[in-house]
Amino acid sequence: MISSLRRYIYSNWKKFPSLKKAPENVDFLGIAGSIEGGTTTFLLFNDSMKFPFGVVRSARHTFFKEDLEREWGILGILKSTSLRASVPSPLFYEVFTGVPALGESALQGVPMQVGSRSDGVPIIPLARSHFRSALDWIVALHRETERPLGKEISHGQIMKI
Repeated sequence: MISSLRRYIYSNWKKFPSLKKAPENVDFLGIAGSIEGGTTTFLLFNDSMKFPFGVVRSARHTFFKEDLEREWGILGILKSTSLRASVPSPLFYEVFTGVPALGESALQGVPMQVGSRSDGVPIIPLARSHFRSALDWIVALHRETERPLGKEISHGQIMKI
């Protein structure tokens, strides 16, 4: 799958917004994730870039194909909402040597790290701030998807994910 994906990237590099020219070399960093999740994630690196230019999520088994297809559709819908800056752009959905794969943009961000006191208890104000940020995003998601978003996907379908 990796060699097919690499050939695809070389031929379709313009689909990746952060690439300004055709890559000479593409490296992959695989992140296995949990078995229950059904996918493996690959971060894509070009030449000397320190930040990935894309992300590819591949199904571990064909029965996870529908999950990737649903994610592809929902990412497309969320890109038309106010949450677009915090949601990866869907770039492609392809099958490489029988393995379904979803290409997405890579988002830069800041990890939500929380320090602990010497007794192991998190520093509450910082943790509270992170929970507030997550809650604000979830509330915005609810507001943006409360009504049907189009003919094909509704709030109920989004909540299945």
